[in-house]
Amino acid sequence: MSMPLGHYVSDDAFDPDAMVAEGSEPSERYLNASQGRIIWWRFLRHRIAVVSLVFLGICYGSTLISEFLAPYGLHTRHSGHIYAPPQPIHFFHEGSFIGPFVYPLDFELNMDTLKREYTSDRSDPQRIRFFCFGDEYNFWDLFTGTFHLICPPRDGPMFLLGTDRLGRDMLSRLVYGARISLTIGLVGVVQNIHESDEDHAVLGEKTLPLLTLLFLEGEFPAELFGIPSREGACLGGGQRGANSAGFEFLAQFG
Repeated sequence: MSMPLGHYVSDDAFDPDAMVAEGSEPSERYLNASQGRIIWWRFLRHRIAVVSLVFLGICYGSTLISEFLAPYGLHTRHSGHIYAPPQPIHFFHEGSFIGPFVYPLDFELNMDTLKREYTSDRSDPQRIRFFCFGDEYNFWDLFTGTFHLICPPRDGPMFLLGTDRLGRDMLSRLVYGARISLTIGLVGVVQNIHESDEDHAVLGEKTLPLLTLLFLEGEFPAELFGIPSREGACLGGGQRGANSAGFEFLAQFG
């Protein structure tokens, strides 16, 4: 059995300069840096965190031009394409490159399930338009525009993420919804940074009624916030039932 290595402890007083490598000097940039700046430098060394920050910045930047990015208006409906499936983007048709396009959708009503069964018509490729004119929108209440980044083909609709029960384009709804969701998240972060520990209880009292108001608008299911569910009080439906349950729950806070 080998003997343990000897352990030596110096009796000399601690010298902070001894931690600096021989021949080098500590940079004034690091010695005079604040704690926040040191944290920022440490953050920049984390590649995944930097990539995430860039992605989040792009997402927040997109909220400024949601009307331009969305292919359809917020309330545009297509009654002939209810619960339509997503249309994949294609580039080649019968071996020939024709650019990004989608195949139109046809449907038949299944009399057994009373559901629409969609099929793609692969004989008629429809090219997607870019930097084009489409649905009219009101840009931040400043002016009215019709210019979009991406538009459906001239001969038919385009639903890259499908449609909902009212025939509204899910991609457009997602783009518009991101503006609200990201803004609420940003406001919450900023408010928490400026709130002291003693005010966290007050912050919770302010936040809970706010979430309830969102529920009143029918944006979230009742069970998500622990609100007693009522018939029709669910995502996207039963506005009257949602308002009734929500107002009773909100009344508990005075």
